[in-house]
Amino acid sequence: MDKRTFLDVDKFALGFASTTVESKFEDESMVKTAKNFLAAYLTAYYLAENFNAIERENFDNKNAEKFEDMNFETLMNRVKKLNKY
Repeated sequence: MDKRTFLDVDKFALGFASTTVESKFEDESMVKTAKNFLAAYLTAYYLAENFNAIERENFDNKNAEKFEDMNFETLMNRVKKLNKY
């Protein structure tokens, strides 16, 4: 990984605090809940980042075969290759 990720601490904390107030978490599970919230946030963040990179790669390539020009088998193989998740 060549790029580090830093969270906007204020926004993250406010988002988590809003969620805890709305959901009425128990105080004893606050740290565990915060860790789960952070894990979900980072998972979604990196999934979206990977998706955007794949989109840029596929749509910026003028020589790539277009989906509408592929036969079904080729299309399914392409989707399998892209579907990492």
